[in-house]
Amino acid sequence: MKAMKKGLLVLGILAFCLLSAAFVGRGGGLRGWYAVDDLSVGGISVTDLSGDETQSANRMKTGYWPLGAVYVRWKEDSGVAYLAVFYNENYELLKATEFSTDSGKFSGRDAEGAKYIRFLFKKVKGGNFSEGAALPVGCVIVADKKLGTTHDLPENAGVANVLARAELCASVTYETRAVLPNQKEDFPAGKTVSGIVYSSTRQETLYVPNTVSLESYLTAMNDPQSYLYTRTVALRKSKTYYGTVCSAYVSYCFDLPCVYTTNQLGRLDSIRALENQSMDGLKLGDILLLEGTHVCIVIDILRDERGRVLQITEAEATPPGIRTRTYSRKGFQERWFDQGYRIFRYENIDSVTFEAPAWLDPVKGIRTELLLNPNLCPRRGDKANWPLGETVEIDVLDAADYTDAEVYREDELISVLSIPKDRCLRLKDLSSGKYFVRLSNGAKKSEPVSFIVVEAQISVEDLGHGTVRIWFDSWNATPSWFAWCYPDGKTAVAEAAKNGEALTYNQAERRHMAAANAVELTEEDRKRGCTVSSFASGVWMFKVEFETEYGVISSDFVTLKVS
Repeated sequence: MKAMKKGLLVLGILAFCLLSAAFVGRGGGLRGWYAVDDLSVGGISVTDLSGDETQSANRMKTGYWPLGAVYVRWKEDSGVAYLAVFYNENYELLKATEFSTDSGKFSGRDAEGAKYIRFLFKKVKGGNFSEGAALPVGCVIVADKKLGTTHDLPENAGVANVLARAELCASVTYETRAVLPNQKEDFPAGKTVSGIVYSSTRQETLYVPNTVSLESYLTAMNDPQSYLYTRTVALRKSKTYYGTVCSAYVSYCFDLPCVYTTNQLGRLDSIRALENQSMDGLKLGDILLLEGTHVCIVIDILRDERGRVLQITEAEATPPGIRTRTYSRKGFQERWFDQGYRIFRYENIDSVTFEAPAWLDPVKGIRTELLLNPNLCPRRGDKANWPLGETVEIDVLDAADYTDAEVYREDELISVLSIPKDRCLRLKDLSSGKYFVRLSNGAKKSEPVSFIVVEAQISVEDLGHGTVRIWFDSWNATPSWFAWCYPDGKTAVAEAAKNGEALTYNQAERRHMAAANAVELTEEDRKRGCTVSSFASGVWMFKVEFETEYGVISSDFVTLKVS
């Protein structure tokens, strides 16, 4: 076997030299080496960790892979020598790495700047093979053999999906179209922003992408008159109309059913503090939590040959937006452990799923032609929920040679409007339902935008002895969870004053929420249309979150004095 490894290494070096001259773009060939087309040949198999075997097969055929890790496994004594060839986004050769037929696995990105990978093999005995497609590389996983260091690999598909979710929120990049309000400092028009903006949008629960989709967020960001630019949230740790916070970000990464607070995350049955709080015991997807304060998630770990942690990268939502930071062992100790943070692990992490949006290319990023409508944009963004009774405002970004706007409800044309001079369509008194709007000029039609008007009704009653019943109802949305808090009107008045807004105590009490604690509704709750819970005596605020295909929308707050 040692002799075989040595021979294969020589072949790999020779192949790399030949490949530099012989391989051009997607095509080309290499004498004695063949691209893998049918990956079952020679004992090799590739697993797409998105968890969908059918989709994996399709992606293999088309050469397209979503965000996530790509693992390659090969069988011992399969009679084939393997070569991994890496390319940049222009399909230019970066590196070729040989690996043996010993039982094991090869994973990730082994060349800086690599975007695609091809697997070639050396035929040892029999068989005919053909050229295969280049495969986009997934997670950034590096092995530095010279230094004897390795980056941890995802243990399973669930962990890979958690990392994909974290990476998506931290790396999504866009440009502001007007001055964007932000808690730390307003962003000027034309600024390139990476990561979702930080804002505690607890008043309406407008967390991206937990309750407001990335599609709604990014399309609203493209409209200078959207609510992202023209509305603000006058609450503590808030300003931007859509945004995220640390606990919402972690809730999304774990695909949790609610947006939990930092007070709640560590108390969930499925998220537990580790008995061994050693840094060397960290795994990918673990969180560092200081209850009631802050939380981050571990997305990369570098170890030496003994398994000792050398470097850690974490991702967190903190003003002005989601970011990643890499620490040395000492730096991580000082920033997190010395400040009282503890390691928590999500026990259901292996069940987390992820599907990359159709408009997101794993190599080129956002495909604007699939995401942005050049003619229209609702001010809450495309494919967003609107509360019943609110006027739906849709901006005409480019009228082109269109003259009218057609409004459809549930695929039925209900009105045709002339494009107004101020280029804003205002749709009043809409009943609940799903709507489409597009521009027209005779037979010529633009691409549509869509939204859902949601009827979300709740009421609460005091049953005595600290027991409260919460009623909820909607014909076109599913009750998902309820949230409650103690109204702190005094704080809300002070925060509003800082933003130049005068509120009475009662106004502040109705609209302010301290950190809202979320409780998932059971299927039995949904069937009954109510849930019963216990609270200490005093004044409390309640709301219910309703889910549609376009995200989650909050009911109005209801205040109740609990006896």
